[in-house]
Amino acid sequence: MNKTGLYVFASVFILFGLIGLASTARVVNTGSQSKSWEHTTGTISASQVSYAESTDSRSSPTPYAKVRFEYKVEGTSFEGTRVDLDRVSEDLGDVQATVSQYTVGKKISVYYDPKNPESSLLEPGVPWREVKMVSGGSLIFLLFGVLVLVTSKNSSF
Repeated sequence: MNKTGLYVFASVFILFGLIGLASTARVVNTGSQSKSWEHTTGTISASQVSYAESTDSRSSPTPYAKVRFEYKVEGTSFEGTRVDLDRVSEDLGDVQATVSQYTVGKKISVYYDPKNPESSLLEPGVPWREVKMVSGGSLIFLLFGVLVLVTSKNSSF
């Protein structure tokens, strides 16, 4: 591969690493803010284990907790679907535990953004498991891209 090709190759890894880190920073910021959001009482209207189809035909569908809840803010009705900010849950046991925790008809606390009451969740805070996974992967991409870039500059083709 010539130097231009290596620069493009390295740049793609660096770009994906930076995008992942920016996404992680946004989740940490939203998670931190959600701890100070207003809260109200809501009701679980649906709760079940669902499966997201995989884009890879060899992989099995990924389980997730499909939870819906209804709540009111200043007389206006809303419906939410986010339990928390963690989007990475592939363990069926964790998914089943979430569904068991949020049974249909249960009264729950709903945390909502006072600037945008449609934005809500049931468990505020930073999802550290996701942050560690995404930021770790992003750092690997970033460092690999930098390593390729540095070694390609120091080598002669």
